[in-house]
Amino acid sequence: MKYILDIWSGIISDNKIYLNGYPDITKPKEKSVYSLKKVFTGAQFIQSGGNNLNIVDNDGNIYEGINSKILEINNIKQLVSSNKAQYALSNDGKLYVKGAGYIWGNDISKNNYTIVTKDGVEEFNNINKIFAINNGFGCIFITEENEIYWAGLSTYVAIPGIKGQVQTVGGGNRTTYPEKVENKVINSIIDKIQDIKFNYINAGGITGGNTLILTNDGKLYTYSLNRNMTGIGETNDFTEIKFNGATVKQIETLGGLSLVLLSNGEVYGWGYNTYGILGEGYELGEIYENPVKLNLNNVRTMTLGDGFAIFGTYAGEVYGIGKNDYGQLGTGDNIGASAFVRCEELEK
Repeated sequence: MKYILDIWSGIISDNKIYLNGYPDITKPKEKSVYSLKKVFTGAQFIQSGGNNLNIVDNDGNIYEGINSKILEINNIKQLVSSNKAQYALSNDGKLYVKGAGYIWGNDISKNNYTIVTKDGVEEFNNINKIFAINNGFGCIFITEENEIYWAGLSTYVAIPGIKGQVQTVGGGNRTTYPEKVENKVINSIIDKIQDIKFNYINAGGITGGNTLILTNDGKLYTYSLNRNMTGIGETNDFTEIKFNGATVKQIETLGGLSLVLLSNGEVYGWGYNTYGILGEGYELGEIYENPVKLNLNNVRTMTLGDGFAIFGTYAGEVYGIGKNDYGQLGTGDNIGASAFVRCEELEK
C-alpha cells in the first residue's frame, strides 16, 4: 500500500488505483464500477478532496471527473483541491487554478485551468509547494526563494495579521491577486515546511478556523481563531505542540477536528468529536481542547474525511471509524462505526 486517498476510501499500489464507493472514476472507455476493482493503471500519484478525484499519470498528464477527461496541462508535479477550486502545480513552477476563488483578479468562477499571476500580467514561475484551504476559497504557496504567499478569503485562513486588498462582509479580507505573508514564526521555519493544513467550521453555532504547519524535522505548529481547535488553548501566534519527545509524521484537520500521527505509530486528536472519530472512551459530540491518544497503535498512514477516518498500520491492516453513508469505511455495508472497525476489503 502506497497511499490512502483523502475523503474517499481508495488505495494506490504498484501504479494501480483501487477505489471503494464513490466517486465513479474509470479509465477512459472502460465500464464504470463501484466495487473494489482496478480502475486505472499507470498512475504516478492521486489526489482527492472537495468532491473531486484527480489522477496524474507517469507523463504528468491530469485525468479528472467522471469521464476521466485528459486536460491540456502536463508535466504536473502536484495537485490540490478544496471544495471550491482545484490547483495544479507544474514542474516549471507555474500554478494553474480553476473553480471559484479570489486569485486571478476578479470573482468570476472559471471552468478551465487559468494560470496564476502576480498582478494580472506577470506569471509566477518559481512556485515550489501549494497548500489549499480545504473548506473554502484560497490557498497558500511557497516559492523556491522561500517566500510565502496567500490568496483567497481571510475568513478561512488562520494566520496572524493576514491582510487583503478588498474588505468583505463580516470583517474579513480577500485578495485580488496573491499577497506575500509576513509572519515571524512562519519565516523562521519556512525552509522546513513540509505540510500546511487548514480547517474552518461554521455549523451548529460553532465558528472558527485553524492552521497547522508541519516541518520536515517533525515539529508541529498551530494557530487558531477558536481556542477549542488549537490543541493548546489561546494563542497569539503559531505555537509548537510537543508530544513527549516523539516527532510528528502526518497531520489532518477537518470539521473542527485535528489528528496527528506520530513517528512511533501513535495517533492523537483534539477539537470537536462530532462523529466520534476519537473512538471509544471519548464522548460523542464533546470538545477536547488538548490532544488525546486514540486507541490505535502501529499506524503508518491515515486520512480524515467528512465525518470519518481511515487508518493503515505497518502490519497492512486497515481500520475505519465514523460515518459510512456511502460505504467509505470499506466494511461492505453502510453502517457507521463509533469504534474502530477492520476494513478487510481495503486490505485486499
